[in-house]
Amino acid sequence: MYAIRSFYALPPLDNPEDSRVARLLRTVVAALFVATVLGSALIILADADEFLFDATFGLGNIVLLAGIWGVARSGRLKLAAVLVAGLLWLCITVLLSFHNDAGIDNPVITGYFVVIILAALLLGEQAALIFGALSALAILALFLLAAG
Repeated sequence: MYAIRSFYALPPLDNPEDSRVARLLRTVVAALFVATVLGSALIILADADEFLFDATFGLGNIVLLAGIWGVARSGRLKLAAVLVAGLLWLCITVLLSFHNDAGIDNPVITGYFVVIILAALLLGEQAALIFGALSALAILALFLLAAG
C-alpha cells in the first residue's frame, strides 16, 4: 500500500499555481487510467472482433499514462500536461480514423472539446488555441477522407 501511495504522491512545490496544476494533473491521469482499464476491459468483452486493436490500444495507453505520471512526479509539470493533452487528442484521432465506427459521425468527436478544455486548464489560453487548431485540422481531414 505504501508503494501505491508514494507513487501517487505529488512532488513538493512552492508555487501555488504549480500545486494547482499538479493536483489537477494527478486527478486527470488517475481518471484516464481508471477509464482506460475499465473501458478497455468492457470493449474487449463486448467486441471480440476488434480484440487485437482494443487490447493493444488499451495497454499502450496504460503504459503511456504511467510514464506521464512519472514525468509529472519528477517535477516537469508542463511537459506532463502537454503529454496528457496530446495523448488524449491522439487517442480520439486514432479512434475516429481507424476503429470500426470511424468517421465524423462518431460521437467520440466531441472528445476534442474535452482536450481543448483540459489544455486550457492545465497549460493556459495559448495551449487551448493550439489544441483547438489541431482538432479542427483533424476534423477537416476526417471530413475530407469521408467525402473523397
